[in-house]
Formats: sequence, structure tokens, C-alpha cells
Amino acid sequence: MKQGESVTLTRVPGWWADKKKFFRNRFNPDAIKVTVVRDPGRAFELFRKGDLDWHGLSLPEYWYEKLSNDHALVKNGHVQKIQFYNDIPRPTWAIRLNSSHPVLSNRDIRVGMNYAINFSAVIEKCFQISQGTLCQGGLYSSGAGWCSPDACRQTVVVCVHHTLQAAG
Repeated sequence: MKQGESVTLTRVPGWWADKKKFFRNRFNPDAIKVTVVRDPGRAFELFRKGDLDWHGLSLPEYWYEKLSNDHALVKNGHVQKIQFYNDIPRPTWAIRLNSSHPVLSNRDIRVGMNYAINFSAVIEKCFQISQGTLCQGGLYSSGAGWCSPDACRQTVVVCVHHTLQAAG
């Protein structure tokens, strides 16, 4: 299908379960219109305007900022935000460095960059998870034992300095 095109699925006349109590009004609607919207931002705006009946809100930006719990559509009950969990493994997230690049071929520079990345800021800004939540889960470690995020950050700054100095 091409962008902006749609397919409308219509009711099957004389469907065998049309009058059965638990099937009525659930599995054989009058029509379902499926529209192709490839741009996630456009799909979100169509959803907010009411032109789309469903949106996954899969990005934290949509869930927490653009359609927060105090948004009028959520407060008035026009949009219901539901979060559920399943047993499917979560996708991996990573920052990957192109080690074939001349500057990044130096291992010390890659290690120094790894130490320099402020993962607390990445988690807080990109994933909308607060520092307090991370501390409750004990996700900070100094290597020898548990430490506060500030103490870990100070240790990391020293490591960055040493590795980048070794790289020249």
C-alpha cells in the first residue's frame, strides 16, 4: 500500500455467530478502515485529532511529554493510557562506536568515550526514568561495591582523564 491509501474491511453478511451473545458487536463490525501512515509524528497528530482510533505511544516522548497524564484528552477520558508487561525479551539498546574510523581505532579513546558518556542523563532524558528510581534498584556500582550516583560519576571522571591522556 502507498502512503495515504486505505483499505476498508466490511461486515460478512449472514455470519454464523452474528446473533450469539458473546460474539455480538465484537468480531464482525460494520467496517474497519486501515490507513497507511508511515510518519510516526503524523500518525500521532492524527490520533490526537481523533482521525485514528489507536496509537501505540511507544516512544517515551509521546507517553510522558506529548500526551502526559495531565493532558486534557487523558483527563477527560477520551484517551486511555494502558501499560502492560509480558514475557517477551526487551530489545537491547547500545551506543556503538565505529572502530574502523581512524580516530576511534585507538582503544584508549573508545574506552575514554565510554567512561565519558553520562548514562544517568541518557536514562533520564531518553527513557524518562528518574535518578531515584535507578538508585532504588541499586543500578550504580563502583566495581568494589555499591555507591551513590555522584560518587560513581566522580570515579568515572578520573577514568576518562587517564584513558584519554593515555591515548594522547
